[in-house]
Amino acid sequence: MLTSVSAQEVDLFSFMPAASDAIVQQTAEFKPSGSKWGDGLDEKQVFHRQLQWGNEKNGWSLRIGKGGQIYSFRGPFGEAMPPQIHKGSEWNDEVWQLVSVCTKRNDDTLFQTDMGPKRPLAYFIHGSGTYKRDPAIKKTFYNPILAEKVTDSSYSILNWGQHAHVPTIYRSNALYYTRFNVHEDGAIELNYAIHNFGDDVLNYFNTPWGGVRHSTLPEHLLSKPDGSVASTKFVSFSNKGIKDASQTGGWSGFFTANDPEAWGIALVFGHQAQAKQAKLRYRWGYAGAKANARDYFVSVVNPRVPVGKGQTLKVQVFVIVDQLKNISRRVEALKAKTRYDLVSIKDSPERTVTVEAENHQGRLKLTAWPKQESRPLFLVQEAKTKKRYVIDDLYRFSSRDDFKKFHPAYEGDQPVLRSYDGNTRYLRLLGFLDEDRSLQDVLK
Repeated sequence: MLTSVSAQEVDLFSFMPAASDAIVQQTAEFKPSGSKWGDGLDEKQVFHRQLQWGNEKNGWSLRIGKGGQIYSFRGPFGEAMPPQIHKGSEWNDEVWQLVSVCTKRNDDTLFQTDMGPKRPLAYFIHGSGTYKRDPAIKKTFYNPILAEKVTDSSYSILNWGQHAHVPTIYRSNALYYTRFNVHEDGAIELNYAIHNFGDDVLNYFNTPWGGVRHSTLPEHLLSKPDGSVASTKFVSFSNKGIKDASQTGGWSGFFTANDPEAWGIALVFGHQAQAKQAKLRYRWGYAGAKANARDYFVSVVNPRVPVGKGQTLKVQVFVIVDQLKNISRRVEALKAKTRYDLVSIKDSPERTVTVEAENHQGRLKLTAWPKQESRPLFLVQEAKTKKRYVIDDLYRFSSRDDFKKFHPAYEGDQPVLRSYDGNTRYLRLLGFLDEDRSLQDVLK
């Protein structure tokens, strides 16, 4: 079992900015939010943590799911998150989350199956979990939590991102870091880091993929470069609702009405100037083929930049809950602080941890940050034997299957990999091992 951690342990999140100017109420104890969800859904199944600031008249509460996603966002307007009536993807699509895509390997070919139309070779690594589209999945498999950290003004969570379209032959080698920093005025600073430790080049991102319950916040406003705002047309989420960040004033919002007294949520994503390495755009529109049958209006920030093996995309955006009359003033102080940085971390503080596992007992000297020339080491438990192992391959105990059963046109020989089969308990990230060091040598 995991034992003491050395005093030399370094915070895994310390390469990300941390706020220190607010007190935010936090709890891991579940109580019903009071929000109405789709028929048969149990909010307790997704709940992981709640952050709260202010009061019912001027504040907000965020609920973070087991996959690291924001699944509930309440303010003076009520519940902002959609009711989750998209069958098979409850609290997976209609949330605020990170998404990573390798466009080279993302195949949009659609096949009819016993479980409905599917895209067997779609490549979307979600910041929430998997769709329930594999017969082996009885309930949503959320992105395993590998680390957490709590301070008075912030909450940080690290997850292993999962391919949403399952079963799949694709591996996920994406670590999703999220740090929620809360400012004294209640502004929420979303700090994201997507670390790619695999060979696939990730080059299309949602940071975040988000949106709102349209019946609660029906007015979607988009800022203009001259500082004004305008309502957008009610269009489906396609290629109709897209603007480069340079064609906006750096923020969008959803409000109860286009009225100065109206309450709502503003997302501050900045200008292209803050995304020097990435092409930045904003997308919007209602979800689904019909006129918003899922009560979900989508809002997405897309930085487009290739992130290769060992690289990390760091993003900083802001969220404000307030009346429309106050938004422009508050946004101006935050736009220049948005960030979209592609980094290759060269140096990292050392991290010494002490573990007891089947293949190692004692101390491990690693590094704390996702360096370019390194690979992550994890502590997992094999469910069948209850034994714990230090590994660098998260699929070590995953079951395999023949992909041809799920993709009639597939001609390759890669098997389905089921990280969600229950064979493995993913316990934590231990740290990073330099590429020139073998796992066998470290575990001696």
